[in-house]
Amino acid sequence: MNNETAEVSPPRIEFRIGNLTFDMLKRDPRLWLLALRRRWWLLLLLPALTTTLALIYLLSRPPQYESRAVLLRQAPRDYKDNGLPEGFSQLQMVDIINLIRRHGNMTKTLSRLQLDWSLQALYQHTEVRQPAKQSNIIYLSAQASSPELAANIANTLTNVFLDDYRALLRSNLIALQEANAANRQKLQTALSEQQNSYLALLQENKMIAFSEVSNSLQLQIQTIESTLLQQASQYETYASQLAMLQQRLSETEPQIKRTEEVSTAQQTELEAKKLELVTKLQTYTEKNPIIQKLREEIRLKTEELAKNGDQTSTKIIFGDNPIYTTLLAEVTKLEAAITGNRKSMEYYRKELEKLQKRREELSRLQPRVIALEDQIDATKRSLDRLDEAQRLLDMFLQRSYSDVSVTEDAIVPDRPVGRGRVFAGDVHFAVD
Repeated sequence: MNNETAEVSPPRIEFRIGNLTFDMLKRDPRLWLLALRRRWWLLLLLPALTTTLALIYLLSRPPQYESRAVLLRQAPRDYKDNGLPEGFSQLQMVDIINLIRRHGNMTKTLSRLQLDWSLQALYQHTEVRQPAKQSNIIYLSAQASSPELAANIANTLTNVFLDDYRALLRSNLIALQEANAANRQKLQTALSEQQNSYLALLQENKMIAFSEVSNSLQLQIQTIESTLLQQASQYETYASQLAMLQQRLSETEPQIKRTEEVSTAQQTELEAKKLELVTKLQTYTEKNPIIQKLREEIRLKTEELAKNGDQTSTKIIFGDNPIYTTLLAEVTKLEAAITGNRKSMEYYRKELEKLQKRREELSRLQPRVIALEDQIDATKRSLDRLDEAQRLLDMFLQRSYSDVSVTEDAIVPDRPVGRGRVFAGDVHFAVD
């Protein structure tokens, strides 16, 4: 007799719908239609069972109250006139909505209300949404079995979010303030270097201020050019007068006859006319009618004396012609004036050459000076912009800036919400 016991296999449980086994259904999916036709009541039983369970769930839950707070996000265009600090940008609306129910804010809300709820329960009983896609309004709703609790949850979560949001904006403003301070230090260092380079360039070229030196130099050049024009005009005048006097000098005798005794009245009158002519020439030119008339009278008187003769013996001597002497003095004086004029013109020409050479040097230097001045001006403007941004940052920090504010606090509701909405909210949370 064999003492070994035979192994007994466990009974096989087989899925079966009537005479149809699961293996049969797997091999031929069309048999499912046959199975459903034989067990059609199962199709009706499942929805009925689900509806019954939902009704039991709704009827077993206490009534729910909903309270809603309304927040407004001020649009960026509303700050256009007041101005925002340079470099500061507002958060997007989707980021603000996500911040409201972040983990830290939900935890603080439960702590402040001392609720013995889980975070999941608080998430289930709160909702944040926009009434429209591009709207700047935010609805923060809360549900609870107590109307007072629903209002407290909505208001508390709103206050916790605003405190957190202001702290976030403040940290961003402080970070921007620190960045501006660092940038200002860099710009101040760059400005000092630029100013030192500018001063070194001026000192190297023996200048205090480029524009003043350039303007003064241009004024000196204009003055000397004007003086040279005057000197040239004066030279032409002197040269014309000298040529005329030299012509008269060449036509005048250096020696003339002089008599100590005159025996006739005609001779006396002739000498008087000649003396008068010498005197008038000190005042008038040869072209003057008075001079021409005297010369004509002298000529006629001389011809008359020569024609009639002179029976009286006279003692005649020769001497310097006063007209010739006067003309010679005038010529000498004009020649000295022309010599002085030439020397002055030569001096001014040399000075003009020096100034023009200096102007050329400044012209070559001007691009470097202008570039440095532009750099200094640009750096100063950047510093001014940073100072203005810093002023705005200080102002925003002092007033605890926030572009989100409460326009409507949550109030205690006087009636519960429909049970259908409560069930829809529970289903939505479960799906999420």
